[in-house]
Amino acid sequence: MNKEKSVWIIDDDESIRWVLEKSLSENGFEVSSFESADQALKKIKADPPKVILSDIRMTGTTGIELLDEVKESQLDIPIIIMTAHSDLKSAVESYEHGAWEYLPKPFDIKEAVKIVGRAIKENKKETKADEKEENVEIVGEAAAMQEVYRAI
Repeated sequence: MNKEKSVWIIDDDESIRWVLEKSLSENGFEVSSFESADQALKKIKADPPKVILSDIRMTGTTGIELLDEVKESQLDIPIIIMTAHSDLKSAVESYEHGAWEYLPKPFDIKEAVKIVGRAIKENKKETKADEKEENVEIVGEAAAMQEVYRAI
């Protein structure tokens, strides 16, 4: 089990979880899937992943609430928010709550794998440098995040 490449997928849509799990596993990531943020939050302190991919709209705890919970726990985990209801408001809200990236559905699976790889790479850099939060830098490169930056 490669803890350095551990990724959690949180989505109430089984087909999304399956496709992401299959693609990420084939690319060397250690993947765990959850159908709700509540399930993931129960395990996060004991065994936190390196990256989380989460849907924004789910029954129970939403993706935005998950972002807040992770931030409150002071866990430094990049969270990529996915949504089928992509609009500027949800993109801005995701960013404001600490999303590392915003991924509108449907998305190109190869692009999703690249984004996860980039998130892990960035997280490793930050861990190695043991940086304190001096400057918050905008990281997202997806078209949806670029639109958010322009709006801000």
